[in-house]
Amino acid sequence: MHTIHYIAVEAPSAQEAFDHVESEFTDEGSPADWSDWCVVGGGRWSENPNNQYNNSPEDVISYESDPDKFLKTIQTIKKWRKSEMNEVLQKIDFDIVKSDIVDYISNDCVLQDERRYDLNSYYIMKGMEMLRDYYNSDSHFYDLVDYNGATLKYLEERLDNPDTAKLQYLVPIDFHY
Repeated sequence: MHTIHYIAVEAPSAQEAFDHVESEFTDEGSPADWSDWCVVGGGRWSENPNNQYNNSPEDVISYESDPDKFLKTIQTIKKWRKSEMNEVLQKIDFDIVKSDIVDYISNDCVLQDERRYDLNSYYIMKGMEMLRDYYNSDSHFYDLVDYNGATLKYLEERLDNPDTAKLQYLVPIDFHY
């Protein structure tokens, strides 16, 4: 599967923002340890079809140059996250969660095999990771400035300060997982 993510970075230019993200996400120790490969610059979401399989800085979004596009992208990320959480909420059966916890306690810390691999616990974990701003395939965002994971809070704070706002970039990455 593929997913588009936007990486927040602070840099003096779009090229330097791109270079920093490319270095962090294509070298060992990438924050996206859930992905097996990526295309920095948007890949299949690139505006230029020639960049679907090539790293390219063409689609880097600068707050200073295009604040409307930058802010619209943040709103799109939030929309995607809300959609994911609504899906998770619909799939979780909270009665089963409570029952599984009681069974686990009652059965000497063992859950029945058919319950251990039930998707209900997967959706709970997925929802909790999103609530805690853990970076995963459903985050669609990572803040590389202070390595703050998937929280948008610190980027939004940087945008409130004119001195730091002009240095903010979003670098798209097409991740495969």
